Amino acid sequence: MCSNQNVPSDVQLTPQESCHAGVTPESSSTNRQKVVGVIGTFDGLHKGHTYLIQQARNAAKQANLPLVAFTFSPSPKEVLAPQTFKGALLDEQTGEKEQLLKVVGVDEVIVLPFNKTFAERTPADFIENVLLKNFAFEKLFVGENFTFGAHGQGTPMTLKAAIPSTEIVDLLTMQGKPVSSTSIREALLKGDILTANALLGRPYEILGIVERGNGRGAKLNFPTANIAPSAKRVLPPAGVYAGYAQTENGGRYLAAINVGTSPTFKDEVKPYIEAHLLDFDGNIYGQPLTVYFEKRLREEKTFSSVEELMDTVQSNIKEVRELLGESPFLASTHTKGGEKS
Repeated sequence: MCSNQNVPSDVQLTPQESCHAGVTPESSSTNRQKVVGVIGTFDGLHKGHTYLIQQARNAAKQANLPLVAFTFSPSPKEVLAPQTFKGALLDEQTGEKEQLLKVVGVDEVIVLPFNKTFAERTPADFIENVLLKNFAFEKLFVGENFTFGAHGQGTPMTLKAAIPSTEIVDLLTMQGKPVSSTSIREALLKGDILTANALLGRPYEILGIVERGNGRGAKLNFPTANIAPSAKRVLPPAGVYAGYAQTENGGRYLAAINVGTSPTFKDEVKPYIEAHLLDFDGNIYGQPLTVYFEKRLREEKTFSSVEELMDTVQSNIKEVRELLGESPFLASTHTKGGEKS
């Protein structure tokens, strides 16, 4: 069971958002819980975010206090500038962000539902009625470029003036440039998976439910697991990628991944991801499947014959094995029995 009792009472949550808040009822406005806090959009949970969170985690361990993360859903950019928003790096609806925050050491996650009304809060109102209403901060960690409140008027120095224990953390840089979600989106949209993953600190992943396809892959002896990505997710350009797939039971497999619509079979019209899981024989229809991208192999192309297509698929599989076959990312357990689409 989830609880939203640490979320301020004037922040209205839908039932789904209440579950996403994921906090326990340990404080009230008259008896504030002492914690170490970290605040940010965390829209990609990239290396810069984990660098900030690790410093907060260290402080929480030293003080023997829980680490509480405050974040927003959906991304403020999606709400305030939808015309320039290029897509989400995490799936807000499945709780992916909260799960990853827990993985990197956060004890409690408070997801604040962001909309235009919430965006109009003054910085003082946000500090007093969101941050300080239920919590007393031993320390509060924030990135140097964080802004909040109406028109982004609040800055880290605004927080420090109100909460003197605020720690302002410099941005993490790689090759002289700040690590940012914008840079990751740009890399993904160009198909530069290596750069995107280097900035993320992990393979870019997309979760979906396995759907029944048209069965063409199985007829060609290359069955695929087909998932329809969320319309909000950043997708790399159409083409073939080397990566992995993880089934619901945690088994990980090498995968040759195709993104896009099929240029060979013209009746495919919507964006999709299909993954051929190497050395897998299982029935995973209707089950969640996570696809991880490691490297772009080739662009999407039209084949003159089925034979040419099959030769290319065989070549793709061989390249996947050569690139990733010794990866420690792979799990040792494999699911058997059944079929793929």
